[in-house]
Amino acid sequence: MLIEISVILSMELFVIMLAMLFDMLPGNRYKMHKPQIQILMAIAMFVLGVINLFVVTVQPDIIIAENTDVSAELLRLYLGFYGIVLACSIFKYVDYKKMVKNYILFL
Repeated sequence: MLIEISVILSMELFVIMLAMLFDMLPGNRYKMHKPQIQILMAIAMFVLGVINLFVVTVQPDIIIAENTDVSAELLRLYLGFYGIVLACSIFKYVDYKKMVKNYILFL
């Protein structure tokens, strides 16, 4: 049961991150901190994915038999997807830090 909740939580983090990136969330206080929030969400998604995959491979009898979202093959696919998102988030964060540093130098 806990694994299913963890998988749903990692998917919800991904949906919220996409909503933030495409300006679908109300307000504008978070907009200047988008790269920081994005990298934190990507790290959280990746860590949850690693934990889920580890638990499912170590104890395969812990998952509910009817639930196909928690199979080890699908969790490997999720983990690969979360890894791509994490790599893109790191690249965006590094680019953001370079831009901020250059902006401060030219003031």
